[in-house]
Amino acid sequence: MKKIKFFALTALLCAMGMNAFADASITVTSITATPRLTDGTSPLTFTGVTMTTSDDYKTVKSATASVKAAGAIGDATSIEIPATVDMYVEDTNYKGYVTFTVTSVEANAFKDNTNIEEVTFATGSKLVTIGEHAFEGCTSLGGISIPATVTTISDSAFKGCNALGTFELANDSQLGILAASSLEGTGLTSLDLSKALKYKPSTTVTGLTTVNAIFGTGGKTSLLS
Repeated sequence: MKKIKFFALTALLCAMGMNAFADASITVTSITATPRLTDGTSPLTFTGVTMTTSDDYKTVKSATASVKAAGAIGDATSIEIPATVDMYVEDTNYKGYVTFTVTSVEANAFKDNTNIEEVTFATGSKLVTIGEHAFEGCTSLGGISIPATVTTISDSAFKGCNALGTFELANDSQLGILAASSLEGTGLTSLDLSKALKYKPSTTVTGLTTVNAIFGTGGKTSLLS
């Protein structure tokens, strides 16, 4: 059998025949993966799960997931986005716990949650993307430090976070895309993107009063909206 690039498993699937994908190298794009929880509850849920295995299914080559708020988030005021999550994968060809790398905060993940005051990222975070409207309307969020691995902050990601007073980048920030509306309506009065060595402003960041923000290119650009 030739290499299978992807396939999706329906939630109603009960079983597969033995050797259904014999001699195939498979990338799984939709699997049943259940987080390992110590107390049975979590303020987070994990979606967009992908996993690639070796031809003999014995080795997991890569495993990634997205994160968003779960029903158990309740009145939580502090959220930590984990670097990884252990999830149990059950499939005809693979059963066992797999460590998934959390690479994105899903679109609308925490939108309009007015209880969250603090969002942190676990040590070793390999987050790449903060999705559209991910934290929009989080009016109690006071500040955030973006992991170095983040390359994209999408449209309206922090829009309307009017208490947001600090927006910090890591020294080796890989940020390359900061959407124009990503910080609209925040409490920021200044914005230093000098650590984002890959960021090249092609448009204004709306909703800010910052002038002459410093960029890693060595230049200064007005961000007046």
